[in-house]
Amino acid sequence: MYIIAVEKVKPLLACLLLAGAAPLRAADDGGLPGSFLTLPAGARGAAIGSPYSSWPGDFSSVFWNPAQLSGTVKPELGFSRTPLFEDTSNTSIGFVWPHKKALAAGLGYIRQASSGYEARTNPFDSPTSFDIVNEAVFGSFSALIPGAPYGLRGGLSLKAVHYALDGRAAWGAGADAGALAGLPGGLRASFVARNLVRPSLKLVSEKIKFPSAVELAVSGERRLARDLTAALGAAAVKYESQKARPSVGAELDYARYATLRLGWSADGLSSGVGLKAGNYSLDYAVLLHEVAPLHTVTLAVRFGITADELEEYINRGISRYNREEAARLAAAYARQAEILRRDGNLVQAIRTLETAALWDPENSDLASRTAAYRAELDSSITRQAVDRNIAMADRYEANDDLLAAREYLASAQELAPANAVLSARIASIDKRLNERERRSLEEARRKENAEKAAALLKKASDHLRRDEYAAAIAAAEKAAALTPEDTAGANSLLRIARQGLDISVRKRLEEIDRLCEAGDYDKAMRIRASVLKDDPANKEADLKGRLCKPAAPAKLSAEDQKKIEKLYYMAVDAYLKNDLKKASAQVREILNLDPANDAARKLEGKILWAEGGGGAQ
Repeated sequence: MYIIAVEKVKPLLACLLLAGAAPLRAADDGGLPGSFLTLPAGARGAAIGSPYSSWPGDFSSVFWNPAQLSGTVKPELGFSRTPLFEDTSNTSIGFVWPHKKALAAGLGYIRQASSGYEARTNPFDSPTSFDIVNEAVFGSFSALIPGAPYGLRGGLSLKAVHYALDGRAAWGAGADAGALAGLPGGLRASFVARNLVRPSLKLVSEKIKFPSAVELAVSGERRLARDLTAALGAAAVKYESQKARPSVGAELDYARYATLRLGWSADGLSSGVGLKAGNYSLDYAVLLHEVAPLHTVTLAVRFGITADELEEYINRGISRYNREEAARLAAAYARQAEILRRDGNLVQAIRTLETAALWDPENSDLASRTAAYRAELDSSITRQAVDRNIAMADRYEANDDLLAAREYLASAQELAPANAVLSARIASIDKRLNERERRSLEEARRKENAEKAAALLKKASDHLRRDEYAAAIAAAEKAAALTPEDTAGANSLLRIARQGLDISVRKRLEEIDRLCEAGDYDKAMRIRASVLKDDPANKEADLKGRLCKPAAPAKLSAEDQKKIEKLYYMAVDAYLKNDLKKASAQVREILNLDPANDAARKLEGKILWAEGGGGAQ
């Protein structure tokens, strides 16, 4: 038998710890086994109280309500510590890893330890010191339940509990379950079944079995002002053979940077504050217990940045119009583009990267990433089209309509010519076709090609009437390739178009010379660009581009460079806000100071496109 010799409150505390009880609940619980797990884990929950199980979750949800975990938006690691009495403390660590606000996994560890005890076998023996340790490890999973009403989330926590006393130790296993739902009117409701599977362990002579409990909570929040949000909640917790214990809690949040919290339960009043800077947060809570105030401090760090945070940062825009701020804004756009890409929205990801390139035009990595995204988009579109054609071919082949199946396979092969499987399937169908079907297929193919060729020749004629010679040549060449047995019409159009293009190019080259002599270099370069668009291999146009330029301007002063930088970022800002008139004026001001400014030229092109009805790109 152990005789424990301690001072002050430790005789009571030792008895409670041996039973696994938390001291602050001793008076009401009478030493419930496992009560050390009811000490609030995390200062935020400690200040609010039991209603916190219906709040949006964080790392401490592993201990409060596992269903909260799937509502978190970032991986988060948190550490919390509560000094109790004498040499006793309660420490918890939690981690959550969410996935798209639908799934999450969490880990937690909680430890309550007390040291400084002495034991004797009989009154005359020399005392030996020992510690009492209660600890538990949690593994949690949470999911948004598909198709369930009110955005219902469910969660399960498996836990292993360990007691240690002067060389004696025991383990037990159990489980908690929880649910969280969003109700009409912006309310949230939660249900938690604690010790749904009850841990049971034997430390000395008696087996300890944790009591089960149920907890119901409801909360809601309301925006009081632009940067001020208030949340209020109420809860009731009932353990076996005990009355329900009500509690209320509230939280006042300012701009998500500073928070004031308040709670009330049978244990007393609680309050706390929280500060947040970026991904870091520091929280403090105090429970005004009748024995002594209990203080809890929590430090948490989140990892990464969410799409909502990026959107908020981007929406704040730019205020100082300098390179450093623009580069940070470009980086935010680039991160947002990566999130959009991961979510499968490649079209919007490309547009977002193009916007990032406007803010940071000298960043070559943005251009290469944009090209990679475009290639990925093209590949995705091609793959989807191929899959659709193959699916249709499978359907027709299953119905023995081999001709239709072959047509769909041929369409898929046009998109993926290197696909050996498609070639093999087409060859297999060809073997199964009889002679009559082959003739029918060839006739249908010739007829289809003739119709396509006729449409292309009409298109080429329309281009000729509009003096669009390069486009006419491209359409006529496609028509000739479709009907190699009848190229007369296509060849006639090709001859006319090539002659017209030659005359048009010569005239434009002469116009470039005239404009260069007149000093209108801007218009000359636009005409040169049109020549190279129609005739990319035109060496004379390329040469004129190198020769037709203003004399090297005087070196820009530092003041002018600073002015140009500010004007450029102001123009980008105006363009993105669709104030095209203001953006155009600022670009023209830049070009008056520095006619060779490439970034301003590119932005000017986008503005002209938008003014022509294309919209901001």
